[in-house]
Amino acid sequence: MKYCEENGSFRTVENLIKVSRIGEKALENLKDSITI
Repeated sequence: MKYCEENGSFRTVENLIKVSRIGEKALENLKDSITI
């Protein structure tokens, strides 16, 4: 994933919002299913 290559791994679930195709609504729907 380009974001990870440039910025390193995600530190929190909220960092996923920085990925271009993940919006607030998508993040809210996925938040309970994600473990970092």
